Order: sequence, then C-alpha cells, then structure tokens
Amino acid sequence: MRDIKKALCDYFFKKVEEGMDILCESGDWGAEQEEAILKEHIHTAYNCK
Repeated sequence: MRDIKKALCDYFFKKVEEGMDILCESGDWGAEQEEAILKEHIHTAYNCK
C-alpha cells in the first residue's frame, strides 16, 4: 500500500511540476503570483512519505 501511495504522489507531483513549467514559460505566472501564494495558508491532510 505504501508503494502505491508513493507512486501516486510521485505521479501527481510530476504533473503539477510540468504544469508549473508551462505556466512559467507562458508568462502568466510571475513574482506577484508567487508572493500571493506564499502568503496563503493552505493545509492538506495528505502525506506522501
């Protein structure tokens, strides 16, 4: 079960990373958006260990 959980976390992390790369390259993401997201308090119960 732990291996499945790790595989899913790795898969979705890769998808997010690819999406962020596309967003950054398009110019739709910049310092203002980074600053705003860093100030948000986001909590998730998921643990990908």
